[in-house]
Amino acid sequence: MAKSIITVIPYCGQWPEWINFFIESCKHSPDMDWLIITDCGTPENLAPNVQFRHMSFEDYKAKASRRLDVDFNPADPYKLCDLKAAFGMVHEDDIRGYDYYAHSDIDLIYGDIRRFWPDGELQKYQVISHNEVHISGPFAILENTEIVRHAFEHIPDWETLLVDQKHHGLDEMPLYHAMMDLNIHCSLVEQYCTNLVPISWHDGKYEHPLVWHWRRGRLTNERDGGREFPFLHFTNWIKHRYVRPEVRKHLPRAWEHLQRIVQTDYKKSHWTVSPQGFE
Repeated sequence: MAKSIITVIPYCGQWPEWINFFIESCKHSPDMDWLIITDCGTPENLAPNVQFRHMSFEDYKAKASRRLDVDFNPADPYKLCDLKAAFGMVHEDDIRGYDYYAHSDIDLIYGDIRRFWPDGELQKYQVISHNEVHISGPFAILENTEIVRHAFEHIPDWETLLVDQKHHGLDEMPLYHAMMDLNIHCSLVEQYCTNLVPISWHDGKYEHPLVWHWRRGRLTNERDGGREFPFLHFTNWIKHRYVRPEVRKHLPRAWEHLQRIVQTDYKKSHWTVSPQGFE
């Protein structure tokens, strides 16, 4: 039987303009499931492998607090990124019966994920990261076992850091170090999924592709020919938050300066993602 994966995403506030494209990319990975817990209502685009659970931000914080026995009460939903480290415990009931669970951001588009992680490769590891130095916050796959679900408890002072209003990136380097201490077998391979971060591209150059193509679940870009990618994390087009200063001044304006980010229909079989938005 094929290995099962469920991706859990709590998202509160307001849907981003590209939410229907995000769901469309999920739809084209029918061998994976998604659970999105939200107070944003139901988007237009629906998929049989994407379940929405409606819950207020306050109720979700209360759920996390009960599950972890801490007072998790952030003012900013962005703090939910830190909670990813503990998703295996917070959502233990939701992931029961699945071989693997994943955490994910929503400012991304998926390619053919299982093409990169078929069962034969997936079962070699307990954690799949797409970053070569730590657990990848935008998207990571974790084995649904007790040692992995509880790994976050080995982050020093995790309770204090989690209840602090400040974001500490617990789901990335701190979680990785905790897993290394527990001898959890991780795959850390740079997949070049986040554009414009301060690393060279796979060819050693610092010129990152600016136009990405999504075609019926396959993700490529303007400069790498037919090479496919598991996802595109486009956070640096929303804002230039993580772009190197020397690169930032030469880039087209970030999406925050666009009148409209979405300029095409998610129902089309092919669309592009670039500094000009979705076209």
